[in-house]
This record gives sequence, structure tokens and C-alpha cells, in this order.
Amino acid sequence: MPIVVGEFGWATGGHHFAVDRPTQARLLSETYRALLDNRRSYRLRGAFWFSLKDTGRSSWLYNTGVFDRYWHPKPSWRALVDVTGGRP
Repeated sequence: MPIVVGEFGWATGGHHFAVDRPTQARLLSETYRALLDNRRSYRLRGAFWFSLKDTGRSSWLYNTGVFDRYWHPKPSWRALVDVTGGRP
């Protein structure tokens, strides 16, 4: 049966487990590349990043976006564009 990775991501603020912005970008890229490399053996149909934009609230889940709360792209936006072959 095919699977979908429903949501994953790393926060850049709002929690003591948060990572810095370059680390978020690196982890996004590494994870998507690993999923792409193994998509056939995993029978993977898709994988979704948790959030598009930060809201500025204090919880980690509000800081997982590839854009900050002012819609400025974080390094993870470029990583996502690169790994998917898209254009900004």
C-alpha cells in the first residue's frame, strides 16, 4: 500500500529544540533527498512540509515555515526550491 508522509518540519524558534535557519534548510534538503532516493522501495506517494509561513507566536509549531512571519524567505525556502526542481 502506498504511503504519504503527512507532515514534517523543524522549527527555527519558539522552543528549546528549535534549530537555526541554516540547519532547518539542511535538514529539509537531506530529508526530501532521502525520501526521493527511496520513494520506490517505500512506495511513497508524497511528503508534505508542515508549514509555509511562521506566525511569530511562541510555540515551535508556529515557527516551522519556509517563510518568516513577514513573508521573507528563509534559507529553507531555497532548499525546498532546489530539492523539488522548482523556481522561486
